[in-house]
Amino acid sequence: MKKIIVDMDDVITKTDYFIELEKYAGRTLDRSYKGFHLEDLLGERKKEFFDHFDEINFYNYATLMDDCYSVLKELSSKYQIYICSTFTWKDALEKSSYHLKNKYDYLYKNLPFIDPNNYIFMTNKNLIRTDVRIDDKIENLKNGRIKLLYTAWHNMDYSDEYLKKKNIIRVNNWQDIRRILLVGEEDENRDNI
Repeated sequence: MKKIIVDMDDVITKTDYFIELEKYAGRTLDRSYKGFHLEDLLGERKKEFFDHFDEINFYNYATLMDDCYSVLKELSSKYQIYICSTFTWKDALEKSSYHLKNKYDYLYKNLPFIDPNNYIFMTNKNLIRTDVRIDDKIENLKNGRIKLLYTAWHNMDYSDEYLKKKNIIRVNNWQDIRRILLVGEEDENRDNI
């Protein structure tokens, strides 16, 4: 059975990190920011923010992306699915255990058909080779035979030509993923009959 590695944040879940960051900053932050680490918007107050970091469960605001549940459920009948998620904040790794527990609890509650033994929490996702990789960070797509870049605020500026050179396919939603991994597979199987 082929294996899929799927990122969690901004691929499986819609989390609005801006809510907590703006609450802490006491002001509206630049929502057109293209950087990956939103905490950088806090500037010098970033370190202070991490001091009360353990009190925040960002998954209180999280919802599953549209069609994620049904498409993952359908994919699970044809693929082994692994959820691979990194630490939440690059500058607060020592505080990550609380947030990893929140990630685990969210996945366990919302995707009950995926075995918790298939949750992988690591920083360097490229250590794992797989058939299909779905992520919103282009650097995390290495070592996947099929590489699907899930559109997010920080990756919209990559041109189609650039992605094509990297053998990366942009997907904008879970129905795009379904068409590529299930409908495309059915067409391929039909051609082999």
